[in-house]
Amino acid sequence: MARGWVIAFASSKGGPGKTTTAIALGIEFSLAGHEVIFLDADPNRHLETWGQLHKRSRVRVVGGITEENILEEIRGAANQSAFVLVDLEGTANNALTYAVSKADLVVVPAQPSRMDLQEAFRAAALVNRAASVVERPILYRILLSKMPVLPTRAGRHAREQIEREGLPIFRTEFFERTAFREMSFHGQSPSEVEPASNAAENVRALAREVIELLNSPSAVAA
Repeated sequence: MARGWVIAFASSKGGPGKTTTAIALGIEFSLAGHEVIFLDADPNRHLETWGQLHKRSRVRVVGGITEENILEEIRGAANQSAFVLVDLEGTANNALTYAVSKADLVVVPAQPSRMDLQEAFRAAALVNRAASVVERPILYRILLSKMPVLPTRAGRHAREQIEREGLPIFRTEFFERTAFREMSFHGQSPSEVEPASNAAENVRALAREVIELLNSPSAVAA
């Protein structure tokens, strides 16, 4: 098989929804029939803990990812699966830089607050620096996450500020829903628990946009 897509979830701080987004997308890809490997490079090990809750035939979670082994683990996983999703530590470190340099797409989640946007801008700058080092464009998008279901001025201002900075942003927003919080307890995504729910459709919309980006002319293989 051809090398799988590598998607890194990056932030320079904790709490914007990296792990939740990675889990939801990874399960969505597996439900579509793809092999998925998660790499947990966050010392908090939330992804690894989640992986112990519910076993899936097409999903594997690999923990213990460090800056010393992350490049080797990404290469190995990409040769074994259609999608490799790398959950990175919420700080700017070497592991984050290494993963970003090998990614086909970097997802930068940010809540609709000034502090979160500042951290998202720092993460975007890190992606651009990594692109300069490896001398190729690195595709990335900021994802507005944990958004209120009903439109708010804060959400609108957050999108406007990102666009004013000239940074790429997902059309899809990831909403704050109980179904996403419950994943940490029972291990199942909204698409598994209630496929017709708004939460499940939210994941599907994001997954469609991710696939669209990976297959776009702007995507450059790592």
